Amino acid sequence: MQATSYNPDSITKANGSSKLEKKLIEQRIEEDRERHKRTREGHWAIGQEGTEYAKMFDETSSTNSDDYREAGEEWEEREVAIEAVEKEEEEEEEEGRKKKQRKKRGE
Repeated sequence: MQATSYNPDSITKANGSSKLEKKLIEQRIEEDRERHKRTREGHWAIGQEGTEYAKMFDETSSTNSDDYREAGEEWEEREVAIEAVEKEEEEEEEEGRKKKQRKKRGE
């Protein structure tokens, strides 16, 4: 598609303000989509030697003891976070039950 240039005839005046015609707006949107699509196509080479995946795989080091240690630490951090969230939820539920009981008793 060819880029759209500014055309003063395509501007309409309504209620004192200028608006681009709907057709021109839709055309520009479509052109932007096509331009974005072509840009993305250039980022990935599918089915060729030296693809992005192969490059990343080759540049990544092998798994070692440090990786396992870090994974274990991350796991422990997740467990602590989950426990904290569960405790908070239990406290909120308990507070809700207490409020309900006070309301029921008329307090």
